[in-house]
Amino acid sequence: MGMRANYQYLSNENLRELKSFNEENDEIFEVLEDWNEEAKILLDLDKMWDALHFVLTGVDTLEPIENNPLSEAVVGVSYAKMVQI
Repeated sequence: MGMRANYQYLSNENLRELKSFNEENDEIFEVLEDWNEEAKILLDLDKMWDALHFVLTGVDTLEPIENNPLSEAVVGVSYAKMVQI
């Protein structure tokens, strides 16, 4: 078991909808699956995201490089809740 990476382009509208989900009442995974089927830009790395980070940056994902575009492209910089639209 581990983390899997699935990168998908989200419009501002999709991001607002994602942030508004109520984790107890909404079926977020069903909506995300629908978005995946409709996505024009989708990349499923499965568990290779850690290896991709190492190949691009030379360091493990446990040591992400702050302000490095390649590191941030793989591991991100903030949680969706923190992003202002």
